[in-house]
Amino acid sequence: MLDETQTTEYRSLTCTLLYASQDIIEVQHAVRTLTSDLKRPTEMSWKRLKRLVRYMIGVQNEAIFFPHGGGENTKQLVASTDTDWAGCKKTRKSVGMTILKVGGCLLYSQCTGQSIHAQSSGESEFYGIVSGVSAACGLQHALEFVGEPVSLVVESDSSAARAVLWRSGVGKIRHLEVKTLWAQAMVRDGRLQVRAVKGEHNMADIGTKILGKARIDYLKELIWDRDDSEEHEQDGENLRSSVAAIDGTWPCGPQHAGAGDVLVRRLRVDCEAHYSRRGGCHTDCVHDVHIDRHDLLPPRREAWFSFRNDYNKFSNRG
Repeated sequence: MLDETQTTEYRSLTCTLLYASQDIIEVQHAVRTLTSDLKRPTEMSWKRLKRLVRYMIGVQNEAIFFPHGGGENTKQLVASTDTDWAGCKKTRKSVGMTILKVGGCLLYSQCTGQSIHAQSSGESEFYGIVSGVSAACGLQHALEFVGEPVSLVVESDSSAARAVLWRSGVGKIRHLEVKTLWAQAMVRDGRLQVRAVKGEHNMADIGTKILGKARIDYLKELIWDRDDSEEHEQDGENLRSSVAAIDGTWPCGPQHAGAGDVLVRRLRVDCEAHYSRRGGCHTDCVHDVHIDRHDLLPPRREAWFSFRNDYNKFSNRG
């Protein structure tokens, strides 16, 4: 067990990571593991925290992009779900991941542990789908409120879970939670489409378990819907040349953004001298194609600085 001071610091740093994990989607599973030890953190919990912090420092300049023009269908809200059956070694409960996208743009993601013990992988996948559809319904209502109606589509790599959605009632799964069967009514009424996806192409796999670097990189490519075509790369190069001509310099280094790509958060570039000289970015600043993780919206920026300072103070412990 950690002492009282370290326990307080562990909780503070973990909750900060929980806040920041909405931007770095691949760490959400690891952060969920850390939060499970908030009540009684151990030395091993502290080591896990330090390992995750090192990774977060390495990816602090990553950003969430909205690709120019969106994807193929901007009128569909797609919920990708996946579940690791009995993935928690402590409780043997399943861990589920949900990713919500519209037109290729990531709007929301969540990694959650299921509250019951699923008796089969199909059952756990079904519960994961219901959780994802529930989150999608909330986002659908929010989009409708701002004048952007969308239809719902759920993607799953489990044929058993999809079969439960397409029928009425529990069938042979007598122990299935009755409170989850409302999703069947949505499918029956045509308010929810069910779509199959191959397991290796299911982007929600990124938050169900610990994965290797190659797998993480591939899933992140799927999530961001990056276009590696020559035309897209040329558009990006033209944009970077235009910025250099306007400003006289391009302080941010090589970029992979194409012309018209938009960031979720419009923030200044990663260049202190450039920032000081310009006096900050305005809403039309062309440098918004790059994001620095330290330059998040004020509350998040303060949280990151506080996080780094607290971690540096206690990094030698344990």
